[in-house]
Amino acid sequence: MAAQIMSKLWRFYLAHFSKTYVLNQLSRRAGECRQCGTCCVLGVPCPLLTRDKLCAVYGKCRPQVCRVFPIDQRDIDEVAAHGCRCGYYFPDEETREPRTWAPVSRPGGWAEGHSEETGL
Repeated sequence: MAAQIMSKLWRFYLAHFSKTYVLNQLSRRAGECRQCGTCCVLGVPCPLLTRDKLCAVYGKCRPQVCRVFPIDQRDIDEVAAHGCRCGYYFPDEETREPRTWAPVSRPGGWAEGHSEETGL
């Protein structure tokens, strides 16, 4: 649970303070939202989620962090760890094919792997 909350905080940080990274990732992202609601319940369930697991403000004023989910492969992996499959994917750079959907463990925390070059 603590790791999921840290992931949610990390996504908030990226969406609001690392917009260049997010825009670069969104340009690589392929697929479409399946509207399954899994991303809405990662860590702390979203208060805007209805009993039917639908977003109450989807077409109106969704928060920035929701509009850009998933930001990177880590978000896809987190959804997969909950037994679901996100409709988005980040193609492999060399083959342009979807990467595997298996969750990846990350010793050392959510931010591991970020570099000074990207500013993250």
